[in-house]
Amino acid sequence: QSTWGVLIWIGQMARQDQQRHLKQISLVERIVFRFDGNVISSALALGDVDNDGNVELAVANMEGVVSIYQFDAPAPVATCTGLGSIVCLTVGDLRNNKKNSLLALTCEGVCYIFDIKSSSHSGIIEPALTQRIPCNVCAAIIADIDDDDENELVFATNDGLVCVYKFDQSMSTEQLVEKRFWKVPHQIGSLSTTKEPTGATLLLVGLLGGSFLCISNNGDVDQTVDPFGIAQDTSMFSWHLMQSPKEDNDVRTMASLSFKVIGGIQASAVSQPTDNNPGPLLAVASLDGHVMLQQRVMRHLHERDTGDGLTPPGHSLFKYRKVWTLHLDSPIFAMHKLRIPNHDGDMLALCGWDGTTFIVNDASHTHRFKFEERVAAFAAGDYTVAEGKTLPCVAYVTFSNHIVIYYDLVDYMKPTLSFMDVIGSQLSSLTSFNSTDHNSTVNKQQLPLLVHNCLTMDLKTLQSYKTSLENKIHDIKSAKTAKTVPSISALAAGDNEEDANIGLDLQDSGTASQDNMEEEEVGEEEKEKEEQQEEEEEE
Repeated sequence: QSTWGVLIWIGQMARQDQQRHLKQISLVERIVFRFDGNVISSALALGDVDNDGNVELAVANMEGVVSIYQFDAPAPVATCTGLGSIVCLTVGDLRNNKKNSLLALTCEGVCYIFDIKSSSHSGIIEPALTQRIPCNVCAAIIADIDDDDENELVFATNDGLVCVYKFDQSMSTEQLVEKRFWKVPHQIGSLSTTKEPTGATLLLVGLLGGSFLCISNNGDVDQTVDPFGIAQDTSMFSWHLMQSPKEDNDVRTMASLSFKVIGGIQASAVSQPTDNNPGPLLAVASLDGHVMLQQRVMRHLHERDTGDGLTPPGHSLFKYRKVWTLHLDSPIFAMHKLRIPNHDGDMLALCGWDGTTFIVNDASHTHRFKFEERVAAFAAGDYTVAEGKTLPCVAYVTFSNHIVIYYDLVDYMKPTLSFMDVIGSQLSSLTSFNSTDHNSTVNKQQLPLLVHNCLTMDLKTLQSYKTSLENKIHDIKSAKTAKTVPSISALAAGDNEEDANIGLDLQDSGTASQDNMEEEEVGEEEKEKEEQQEEEEEE
């Protein structure tokens, strides 16, 4: 009975350890810029703004200043002022000419489009186009959401409006033309895109209240997903239809759940399932630290709504498979996708207002970094630190008017080993044992040995590592002693009669002490064997 208790304890430890793949890291290599003004969390972007093959950092403040930083130069290479209260920056091929543009959107309802060239790195830049748009913008992306091989500008406002604009060059003057819009009953926290298992593009709209909206490439609202099961309203929304949210006494629902969603996350070979025709992964995060990784898969014909919060109502062709769920110890206000060289699959970079940063892979292995200041804006992605040297990085905008970029992530992004990883093979033996007949005589004899191996396997590994370190320390000390102190044989063979006598005495005493040490070692070995035999008999 006590043996089965140990077996149950091992299983509980293994399940808990799956949520603990946490490794504390300390980033060192960094670049620091000076930038004054109040910065909104979405007014920081990484991208090749001048189409020179290098990735720059663009930042804007509420005072209407846009600055572009390149490499490790302390001063911005390009600046524009007097633009209004800028709340969003995004970089992408909006003109569909294979060249990037920088877009700055203000809360007053103005969109500024910059076409920056490398020769513009002399100081002041001016927008190439100014366009009126709806006010109170909170998120913006440049993406092809209707699969027509042309990018659109998609932005959302704080009052629940999602708009799609496209660059039109057919008229005498270039301008952005509105294609369509949707009205949703909640405030919007983020915008992103992902791919269906069929390859079609899906627009993801993160809603304040704990859910996200899926809009298909033909403009239909496909479904609303409530991954954590706490949203106020997860009913289907029709195009141009405004619904009133239900009254709810749960203050946490609306007060704390500012919702972020990111799609198009490439899975590693380990976490990629082979059934149900899976699509790319998507991640959702809330302000209170809950993070969930999901995958949109084809629903079997015989499947129906299970009411688990992950399956939408009705008879949608798709459902969401939960990969894992984490609860981080810090509120999350920003989440970005990050690609690390020589790592299979994408990672997530999440940041809290206090500077606590988490980098998580699709197997929930987490690296934690504590930035020393409070953070106003956060971004993650590639940045060119020197000519021809582009590295993954995390960027922080502080309340003390500084921008800090850490770019030595590659050295720290090694997988973390857990209790499950160490005793995985032994635990599989226990699992196979659990599925067999417990009353058989053979199993009764095998069970104590299997439990003993599970509990001692990691201890043996540590002991082996400790022994190897002790041997190295002994070798180093011996090498230092050989260089500084003359050997006994050298003294005995010396020309000086006094030294020779000392050497002969040391040789005699050394031989005697060596014999005593050998006798003591033999006695200790016999004692250890007796103790080990007693332990085995007790087990």
